[in-house]
Amino acid sequence: MRTVLASAVLALVLAVPAQASFPGRNGSIAFDSYRHGTFDIYLVSPGGAVKRLTTTAKFNETNPAWSASGKKIAYERRDFRDPNHPGLFEIWVMNADGSHKHRVARGTEPAWSPNGKKIAYVGSREPRVGRPDIWVMNSDGSHQKRLTSDPLSERSPDWSPDGKWIAFATDRGNSHDIWKMRADGSAAVRLTSLGPYDDQPSWSPSGKKIAYVTRDAAGYKLMTMKSNGSAAAPVGTISAYRSAWSPDGKQIAYEDSDQAGGAGEIFRVGLSGLSPVNLTANRAQDDHPSWQPLK
Repeated sequence: MRTVLASAVLALVLAVPAQASFPGRNGSIAFDSYRHGTFDIYLVSPGGAVKRLTTTAKFNETNPAWSASGKKIAYERRDFRDPNHPGLFEIWVMNADGSHKHRVARGTEPAWSPNGKKIAYVGSREPRVGRPDIWVMNSDGSHQKRLTSDPLSERSPDWSPDGKWIAFATDRGNSHDIWKMRADGSAAVRLTSLGPYDDQPSWSPSGKKIAYVTRDAAGYKLMTMKSNGSAAAPVGTISAYRSAWSPDGKQIAYEDSDQAGGAGEIFRVGLSGLSPVNLTANRAQDDHPSWQPLK
């Protein structure tokens, strides 16, 4: 069982979406954590108060994504009751308080549309099978439509706050970069330059910027750029694996694994990159922040 769950942790490292934040007041940050032998979804307030939302033994529940209303969370779920034959990746939805949990589709890495009617996601991701594509569906799981059909991996979809674009990470062109496409899958364009490994796009609530993670010989860095790909710049000296804007656009939540013992922690930091605040501070792995917008 430990070996299988360790493999699941590795899979999470390899599939690492970032989350946009829709405009509003700053609410709680949803994240997943390996605190009780499997991954569960938690909330942490900007001040650090933690609340557990899922408690399903032998299931991994990960990758939370807030809806623009701040009333619902989409997330991934995978069954580990049979450790030798883990279940398929599924997308579930629940209310902000953890109630009314229900399955909507097979897939991973959900991202809500601004009007809450659709979810972009990575579809048909089978265990140990690569080259996933980006799909879109109604929020109840109906009318599933493939948006990309490239022979290489396409993942980490993130919907712009105006609903016109979906940013995503892809291996197109033999370089792992950030691209964006129209919400119908057309007009795809590269945003980051060839060379560095760029991943996990996250739209700012204004729609004018995108945060992302880049990896070079010096390690991982948290970056921002304009939504057309220009003016790329690091956020201080922050090392991050995943990120999510605050709804007021003044901070970024991120996961940093460069801590003693190697476990990820959830931080928040201003756009200057100065004086980051550790919000979780425990020995368990904490991943995938997503910041709740309050109206």
